[in-house]
Amino acid sequence: MTLRPYQQRDLDRLRAAFAEARSVLYQLPTGGGKTHVFVEITERVATGGGLVLVLEHRGELVAQAVRKLRAVGINPGVISASVPDATFTGFEQVVVATVQTLANRDLGAWRPDFIIADECHLSAAATWRDAFARWPNAWRLGVTATPCRLDGKGLCDIYRRLVVGPSVAELTDAGHLVPAV
Repeated sequence: MTLRPYQQRDLDRLRAAFAEARSVLYQLPTGGGKTHVFVEITERVATGGGLVLVLEHRGELVAQAVRKLRAVGINPGVISASVPDATFTGFEQVVVATVQTLANRDLGAWRPDFIIADECHLSAAATWRDAFARWPNAWRLGVTATPCRLDGKGLCDIYRRLVVGPSVAELTDAGHLVPAV
């Protein structure tokens, strides 16, 4: 997978943020390629021998993440009641899960070194916090287009650093997004 220059720059900025904290929130507008960025990070962590857990809140997002991971040669385990062919053996280096299904599963000895929370503006909810609490020593990356919550709950206690990618206007001006109507 070839990353766009701003995605590569943001990977460097994320690496610098992780040098300062074990939990980082990455904000990038819808259509900016958050999935491409977290797949690249997943590939790097897995290549280094680490175990990665990608958390989603809907089966459609699980399927999207699985497709993108498979496109780079990673065949993840899947834990999701809404994915018919979901399989988890406990030997996968990468697992994609819906947070709701994960809450009711025992993963045995499988322990992630790195957790990626997609749509992480939802991660202030109890099911997400419970998932993070199961593996308190795992590094954590949250990705979202909207790091604000309607209920006003903050995310600062979950993510210690914030990396903001280019704006909608910047992505549009560069030709990466079509102009909004």
